[in-house]
Amino acid sequence: MLKHVFTKLPKNSTVNWLNPPPYWETDMGLCRMKPASGTDFWRETYFGHTADNGHALLASFCSNIVISTDVIFSPQHDYDQAGLMIRLSDKNWIKFSVELEPDKTIKLGTTVTSQGISDWSGEVIATIDTLIAPITLIAEISSGACLLSMRQGDELAQTVRITPLPLVKSNEAWAGIYAACPRESGFIANFENTSMRTRK
Repeated sequence: MLKHVFTKLPKNSTVNWLNPPPYWETDMGLCRMKPASGTDFWRETYFGHTADNGHALLASFCSNIVISTDVIFSPQHDYDQAGLMIRLSDKNWIKFSVELEPDKTIKLGTTVTSQGISDWSGEVIATIDTLIAPITLIAEISSGACLLSMRQGDELAQTVRITPLPLVKSNEAWAGIYAACPRESGFIANFENTSMRTRK
């Protein structure tokens, strides 16, 4: 049973892996996963390639929701990443995550992929030495849009991005946690207090 990773879930929601990682373990409200090397989610823009082999544990939804997770991030290699994913299809999805950059800063990044084309934006939030744990990532999906926000430790949440997200018919929308290692494997992504609730 994978549902116990989520502290809250809408009624009738199902939980499944998209590309299960080589190593993972779960407990009540907890998930640890070790991504394989060469994994990512990206489509076409700038780099000219498509990657859809990152690891994601996703729950189905068919109405307005709020999903959040606490990420305990201890990266080892450039571009190690962990965060939230909202997925309508392989060509329409959002990833919202923390990522290690080559200069050893930690960026908060958002990739919005629509009709098979990815759009990325990001900002530096810390270095490896100054990162405050946990990083809480929140996505609110309502009225055909997605509002993304984050907070570090006990700080107040800050809005990061608002983007269109037109939902499709029932049970074709999924949201949850993901991790990837575009370069080398080695780091373990830790998620706590992952929750999905219906938004009133």
